[in-house]
Amino acid sequence: MNKIIIFTDLDGTLLNEETFTFRQIITFIKNLLKFDNFFIFFISSKTKEEMINLRKKMNINIPLIYENGAGIYDLKCCNLIKEPLKKNIVLARQKIKEIKKKTNLFLGLKSKIRFLDSMDIKEVKRILGLPMDEIQFATDRKFSRLFLFNDRDSILKNLKIQAMENDLSINKGGRVYSISDNFTKADAFKFVKKKIKKKYPHSSFIGLGDSENDLMLLESVDYACIIKNKNKKLNLNKKINFIFRSKYEAPFGWREIIKKVMKLKIGRKIV
Repeated sequence: MNKIIIFTDLDGTLLNEETFTFRQIITFIKNLLKFDNFFIFFISSKTKEEMINLRKKMNINIPLIYENGAGIYDLKCCNLIKEPLKKNIVLARQKIKEIKKKTNLFLGLKSKIRFLDSMDIKEVKRILGLPMDEIQFATDRKFSRLFLFNDRDSILKNLKIQAMENDLSINKGGRVYSISDNFTKADAFKFVKKKIKKKYPHSSFIGLGDSENDLMLLESVDYACIIKNKNKKLNLNKKINFIFRSKYEAPFGWREIIKKVMKLKIGRKIV
């Protein structure tokens, strides 16, 4: 049986960007996972511990791609890959210590760039909008740094060039920017896709996102799904056959768009 595999961003895509709620669609997600040929991967800038905590809250068992593709946790739980795998697979080549050294290049602009790991916990809580008991998970980063940027786009463009020269990548998320090893969500997706194709060569891949850091992922899948976000409009740079846009924001937009894709893909409504 051909497999249908969903790779979804979290904040602003599956989770409401302001409240991080998912309860309105959790029954839909669980019903979807009851089908033998449907699988879901979470793929996010969140840390591994954040995503494990979220998975526990949802009471579902799915693979996690964390810190914008830096690593993959529990890939073998979906039983899509025939080769033996480690529980935690690290794809990033640079860890946080090296990244902190390299980001010294930003010190000349420190009034315009503020790293969250240099702030007190109350300020981090205000910026990220998370409950206090989740802040520790969010700040325990092994492969990336989060920062605020307040300057012209031309300055940001130059910073991105400097980052690339240091084998780093700057990405814009829902609330903050991140700088990490130059290994993207799309790279992690392609790593997983290649392994799945060995066992299930006719699988279809669906990507869902709402932000700039989802672009390359959405341009790599068979079905690109853009979730409405009132604060930004996402446009793909690469032409692909199937592009869907939701009318609603997360989490309702997630359910809306999955139903649309599934109706096209399998010819009938689901759950």
